Amino acid sequence: MAGSEEPAPGEERAVAAAYDPSRMPSTGAPRVMWASALILGIGAVLLIPWTVYLAWTLPGRAVAENYDVAWTGFDIGLILVLAGTAVAALRGGRWLPTLAAVTAATLLIDAWFDVVTASTTADRVEAVVLAAVVEVPVACACLWIAVNAQEFNDRRVARAARRTSRRAA
Repeated sequence: MAGSEEPAPGEERAVAAAYDPSRMPSTGAPRVMWASALILGIGAVLLIPWTVYLAWTLPGRAVAENYDVAWTGFDIGLILVLAGTAVAALRGGRWLPTLAAVTAATLLIDAWFDVVTASTTADRVEAVVLAAVVEVPVACACLWIAVNAQEFNDRRVARAARRTSRRAA
């Protein structure tokens, strides 16, 4: 735990027990990670020519059926990941880093599409302001949470270990 005070007696054992590698599935895990990385890497490479093709062939303007349903559904999804991230943050849940990363990505996607699909100058200005003032800063905060959540969880486990060791003494 970088930057924290000297661990209390028993604290290191409690933290180590919370992250006991023997409790993690080991059979095939390295192969699964390697295969996952390979599949995702191939997908990223294959997406490059597809994206170029779409950039050349898609029309600059299109009328979309169910445009309202698409955006409402997307915003419902955004509400769910925001709420899930909030609950995980309050509870110190193990899903916090994942939910925070998903929330950040969803907010950035929302900001992007709000800006590029704005139909009038006033709509575009509103979308840019909303992105700059709300969506991008909240996304940055979520990314910060995603990166630092493990340290918060380590501190929570250490505090619990200190309380337990004080009660036992």
